[in-house]
Amino acid sequence: MRVFIVLLGMYLIMTTNGCVSYNQLVNYRSDQVDSAILHYVKVPELKMQPNDILSITVFGTDTELADPFNMRRTERDNFNNIETLQLTGYLIDNDGNIDFPVLGKIYLNGLTTEECKQKIAELLEEYLVKPVVMVRLLNFRVTVSGEVLNPGSFSVLNERISLADALALAGGMTAYANRTNILVLREDKEFLSLNRVNMQSSDLFTSDYYYLRQNDLIYVEPLKEKVGAVADRSDRVFPIISAFGTIAAIAIALFR
Repeated sequence: MRVFIVLLGMYLIMTTNGCVSYNQLVNYRSDQVDSAILHYVKVPELKMQPNDILSITVFGTDTELADPFNMRRTERDNFNNIETLQLTGYLIDNDGNIDFPVLGKIYLNGLTTEECKQKIAELLEEYLVKPVVMVRLLNFRVTVSGEVLNPGSFSVLNERISLADALALAGGMTAYANRTNILVLREDKEFLSLNRVNMQSSDLFTSDYYYLRQNDLIYVEPLKEKVGAVADRSDRVFPIISAFGTIAAIAIALFR
């Protein structure tokens, strides 16, 4: 009987190798209480940088006078498509300038969208009465890879996205995602910073990486348990079948 129990235990260990516990699958779990009041981090102001693409539209009291400051668009342009919008936008060059109709080069590097509006509007006052300028960043994009169901790059038009939103766009994390050590790679001026985020801690909500910035890359690393899950099935199935057959034979012999 003891032999049977030992062999059964060995079999269970073999068949459960690679399993993930419940606690490893839960987000926002650690050090939190129900109805907790959290102080959320402020949404970061996006600042323009080289290779950003902007949509800029100028309005004035006289439409005809404002037209020269707007890009010409045809009826065939599909403005529901982000790629088409980017093709009609203003590219910030490596020196931080855009080439704007009539006004020429305008330096926008390091400015927020609101500051861009104010600067362009001030320059337009020489030509228009009380001009109104709309500015939108067209290439706000984040990339999600690793242990998610739908890895890829995702464009964001409202200029605001949280880490949780980005993971949801990628289909959510798989059962083998390490939720306690998610990497956020961020471009900061001329540098790249590597930052770790714990999705199971309430510290996430006050982290500088709760809200993402343009061109952030999120990598969800796998748990160690995945090693057993992705091992060659042919290497595992035959030993398990053999062990099960041995256990069955011993059980029959003991209880006959």
